[in-house]
Amino acid sequence: MKTVKTSRALALGVTAALAASAFSYSPASAAPSLTLDARSQDGKAFQVADYADGDITVQVTDGTDAVDVDDSQDLRYSWTVTPFAPNATPVTLPAMGADVQATDVKGAFVVPLPISQGPGTYKLTAVLDEPAGTMGAPTATLDLAVGTSTATIDGLGASTPGLVQEGTLTVTAPDNTFGTDLDSQPDPVAGQAYSLTVDHGFFTGGEATPSRIGDEAGNLTNLGTRLTGVTDANGVLKFDVGIARDAGFDDDGRVAATVKLSGSLAASDVVDWSTDDTLNGRVAIRTSPTSEQTNPVNPTLAGNQTYYDVFALDQFGNPVDDQTIYLDYTGRLKDYIADDTEFQSNFDTIGDIFVVSNVADRITVTGTWESAPSYRYINNQGGAARVTDPAARPDAVGSTATTTYEIDFNASRYSMSSSVSDTVRVGTTVTQTVRAVDQQGNPIEGFQVRFLRFGPDATNGDVVATKSTNALGEATYSFIGTRRGRALITAEVTDGNRRKELNGSAAFGAAVNARLARTKGKSSGGRVDRLTVSATKLAKGARVNLYKVVKGKQKLVGSKKLGKTGTAAFAIRDRNKKAKTKYVAVVRSTSTSIADQSRAVNVR
Repeated sequence: MKTVKTSRALALGVTAALAASAFSYSPASAAPSLTLDARSQDGKAFQVADYADGDITVQVTDGTDAVDVDDSQDLRYSWTVTPFAPNATPVTLPAMGADVQATDVKGAFVVPLPISQGPGTYKLTAVLDEPAGTMGAPTATLDLAVGTSTATIDGLGASTPGLVQEGTLTVTAPDNTFGTDLDSQPDPVAGQAYSLTVDHGFFTGGEATPSRIGDEAGNLTNLGTRLTGVTDANGVLKFDVGIARDAGFDDDGRVAATVKLSGSLAASDVVDWSTDDTLNGRVAIRTSPTSEQTNPVNPTLAGNQTYYDVFALDQFGNPVDDQTIYLDYTGRLKDYIADDTEFQSNFDTIGDIFVVSNVADRITVTGTWESAPSYRYINNQGGAARVTDPAARPDAVGSTATTTYEIDFNASRYSMSSSVSDTVRVGTTVTQTVRAVDQQGNPIEGFQVRFLRFGPDATNGDVVATKSTNALGEATYSFIGTRRGRALITAEVTDGNRRKELNGSAAFGAAVNARLARTKGKSSGGRVDRLTVSATKLAKGARVNLYKVVKGKQKLVGSKKLGKTGTAAFAIRDRNKKAKTKYVAVVRSTSTSIADQSRAVNVR
């Protein structure tokens, strides 16, 4: 079996481990008669690529159990190889006498296959040296077919989910591979294990039993996506596949499922699954994706649309095309608008129908597939049949509900934010944004917002803009600060009856050009670093922070306010003696000046 290349010692060790777990042993001298059992781990027919060292063994037995042998006993063997070619001449290996395998593990001898001879039939003849006290020298033969087995998978076709598709794997070797016959047909490879895989659906044993007469049928047993079985006397391995829910049906109602033979032999066949002739029907009404909604839904604001997709489904949830679904609505009917009362099913999710309620309510949408397909058990052993009389088939029904609400002004949330968070230079444009969110967390559209501003110019509480919130629940006001100072902005939000006031501000100032230098006329004396921070007089009273820069990181070492002249002096203890220390100063903003950072200064 081709798994990994193993050394002779490893192969013998594996053989020993397997033997130890499967057999009991007794000395050879205790057995009155010994036999040899030649074995192929890959079966009697395999491909060249399947063979690995250690796959062929000859086991000494007493007819029942494995038997260890004396160290003096060797196995002598030869191979007769007949290539797969017309009139090919058999070759006996070795050409002169027999090869000898002197090493065994619990009576198991590993016999190497002369695989370099290529495809053909290989016949092993082995004999064990006659041990003292036994009845003759035991012999064994083994016939193998290597390299030209062929496989086919057939019998699969078109079907619907819930029904079994029966398939057949057939494996053959060239005629007369396993002896002389008279049929001139390829020989079946019998008793060989093979693995099959399927990429959609599963292997199945059919309907689960016992079943109850009248219940829905089609729920097949699931044996997984890999099946291993043994070919019968005709080289045939029969199997069944089925399918249930598969996302591949969602776009067109079809799935192509491929059954493949695993290993060095190649074979495959395809089942064309379709929901066209479904067994049992379902109806589902689902809220359309968010991308297809015009407003937030679940719940939906009264007056807004909620879009739904209507599906005819099989019993597993796969969509079925072109089926008539009748729609019905319940709720405060005089206050709602419905899009349609009849729909032909399809595969898309782009919003098939919509519902609008003008008041807070709960609207239920129900879809009915009249006389939907029906497939029922007719006995207690899993036998099933379709119900052909439409009058006897049940309706498939599905429903969903939408909840609408009205805005609670007092329970809603309102906020105002600014495009700036600190004092900015005079002449900068600043934008104030009001946002309104209702009690469900959805943006409120259509509320009126009045903006009033105080300063920093001559504007003194005037209404400077009137806006309405947009689909994002936002209304904005932008202005330019033409003077130094702080602007106070008030926003009044109203629904026409109630009112909410919000307040914000923005400060405009002048640039300060912060500078940092070693203090003139002062000596550090090797113990103190003396520095002076200076800026324009407009920055008087501004907080200034002094930082020591170590490995690119700033560490605060002092903080003061600028004096009337816009300066501040620092004396920082010198901890590194004659080494240089890097400092940087940051002047904070005021209502009339903006923040600034100085260049770095090195002080020794």
